[in-house]
Amino acid sequence: MSVKIRVVALHGFLGHAADWQPVFDEIRALRPNWELLAPDWMEFLQTDQPLTFAGWANRFLGWCRTLPAAKNTIVGYSLGGRLALHAVDRQPELWSAGVFLSTNPGLVDPKEKLARWQSDQDWAREFRQEDFATVLAKWNSQPVLQGGSEPDRNFNRNHVALLSQCLNSFSLGLQNDFRDRMDLWHLRQIWAAGTRDRKFSELLKTLPELPEIQKWEVDEASHRLIFDAPQEVAHFIMRASMPPVPLEA
Repeated sequence: MSVKIRVVALHGFLGHAADWQPVFDEIRALRPNWELLAPDWMEFLQTDQPLTFAGWANRFLGWCRTLPAAKNTIVGYSLGGRLALHAVDRQPELWSAGVFLSTNPGLVDPKEKLARWQSDQDWAREFRQEDFATVLAKWNSQPVLQGGSEPDRNFNRNHVALLSQCLNSFSLGLQNDFRDRMDLWHLRQIWAAGTRDRKFSELLKTLPELPEIQKWEVDEASHRLIFDAPQEVAHFIMRASMPPVPLEA
C-alpha cells in the first residue's frame, strides 16, 4: 500500500487559507486521494511572548507531528515561503519535498539586512497607526507587487495588530541566509517566480545549482503567483510531490 501524499501550504503576509482554493481545486481534479491542508500560519504565533521565527516553527512543527504519517510536501508563498524554510531547516526529515513561490532565501549583505529591518519597522508602525485601507493601498503600491491582484482584504484591529508584530519579528532583515543551510538543499524542491517580478526572477539565479532544485519562471505572472497562475502552481506542487520513477537497469 502506497504512503499518502500530504500537501501543507502556507499563505502570504496578507493572506488567508482560502487563497489556496483555486490551486487545490486543480490538484484535486488530478490527484483526488491527496490530503491538501492550508493552515493559517497566524494560528501558530506565540502571542503570549515575543514572536520569533524559531518559536513559530516549533509551534507549527508540533502541529505537523500530530498528523498521521504521510509523505509531506511543504508549500509556501512569499512570507509563507520564508516561514516554510524555517520549518524545513528545523526538522528536515519531516518533509519529502518543498515548493517555494515568490520566496526570498535571505539577504547576504549586513547593510542590506539593516536597511530591510528598518523598512519593516516603518511598515509595522504604519500598520499600527494608520487606517487599514490607507496602509493597504500603500502596501500594494510597492514596485514588487505591481502587475498582479489579490482578493479584497478587510481585517479587524486585532488582526492588523498581529500583522504589525509579524512585520517586526519576521523581517527579512532578521532571517538567516538559507543558501548556507546545507540540510535544506537535500530536499526535492521547486522554486518559482513570475516573469513580471524581476526581483524574484533574479533571486532564482542565486540558488544553488543542484539536481534536487528546479527553478521555474511563470510567463506573464507577477509576484502574486498563486492568484495569477493557480494551474501552474498546482503542477509545481504535483511535480515536486511525486517521487521520481527509478530508471530500469
